[in-house]
Amino acid sequence: MMAQNMRIDSSGNLLVGTTVTPNTLAGASATQGVAVNGSTGYLVAAANGTATAYFNRQTSDGGIVEFRKDGSTVGSIGVKDGGIGSPRLIIGEGDTGIAFQSHVDNSITPIKTDGGNRDNVLNLGAPSHRFKDLYLSGGVYLGGTGSANKLDDVEFGTFNPTIAGSTSTGAPSSYTKREGRYAKMGHLVHVQITLGWSSHTGTGNMSIRDLPFLAVSGGITGQSVLSVGYNAGLSRTADRAMEIYVANGTSQGNFTETAANGDIQGLAIDANVTEIIIAGTYYSQPPLLDHRVVSPFKHRR
Repeated sequence: MMAQNMRIDSSGNLLVGTTVTPNTLAGASATQGVAVNGSTGYLVAAANGTATAYFNRQTSDGGIVEFRKDGSTVGSIGVKDGGIGSPRLIIGEGDTGIAFQSHVDNSITPIKTDGGNRDNVLNLGAPSHRFKDLYLSGGVYLGGTGSANKLDDVEFGTFNPTIAGSTSTGAPSSYTKREGRYAKMGHLVHVQITLGWSSHTGTGNMSIRDLPFLAVSGGITGQSVLSVGYNAGLSRTADRAMEIYVANGTSQGNFTETAANGDIQGLAIDANVTEIIIAGTYYSQPPLLDHRVVSPFKHRR
C-alpha cells in the first residue's frame, strides 16, 4: 500500500505531510506539515527546527511578499540592491517604509517601498500615537547632522557641595543645611544649592567645592557666575555685589564681592552661616564621578 503524503479530509481541508487539522497544526501540536483550511482559506505551515517558509525573488529588485485587503495593497516586504552588491530588506507601504541595511553602518533608514530614498519626510509617532521610552547608548542629532547638533547627555541628579577656605580648607563641625541638585543637558550644567553650617575651621577666602562636573578649560567660557539668591548669616560688605565665579577646569566656585567701581575681592569665610541659596549655570567637560551620589530623579537619555 502506498504511503499517503497528501489528502483532503471530509471538511475540505488540504493536508500535506500531516493528518491533523489546520487549527491543530497552528496550535501547540508537535506535528509538522502544511495545511489549508477549506472553509476559511487560511494556510498553516509547521516545521521542526527550521524556517517554515522561503520566498526567493530572482533577477530583479521589488516585492517578495505583498499584503492586500479586499484586493488593495496595504503593504509589502521586498528587496532593493544597496548599490554595493548587498540587498536591503524593505518593509512598508507606498512611500512609507524602512530599510534594514547591514552594509551601511548597520542602520535602519526611511525609504520608499520601491527603494527610493526618503530624507527628512517621515515622522516617528504622532501627537496622539506616541511611542513610550527610547533607550540610546549614543546621542540624538536635533535640527541638523553636524557635531554641534548632537545631544548625548541629559541628566537630573543630586550632589554634596562643600564649603572650604583658600588658606586652609577646614571643615564645619556640621552642615545644618546641605543640598545640591543639578540638571545637565550636553555640556550645560544648571545647579541649585542650599547650604548652612556651624563652627567652620577654614581660613582665607571662601569657596564652594565639589560641584557635580568639572568646568570646561580654556578661554573665558569656564568662568561662569553663580548667583546667591538668599543669604542669612554670611558677612559681606553692604555696598558690594556678591557673586561666585566657577574657575576654568575646576569643580569649585570662589565667592567674591564687586564694588560699584568694578573692584573685585574675595569674600572671607564665615565660621557660622544659617543659610545661603545659590543657583546658576556653567559649561562642563567630562564629569567627576568620585563625589556624585545616586540621584532620586529619573535619568533621561
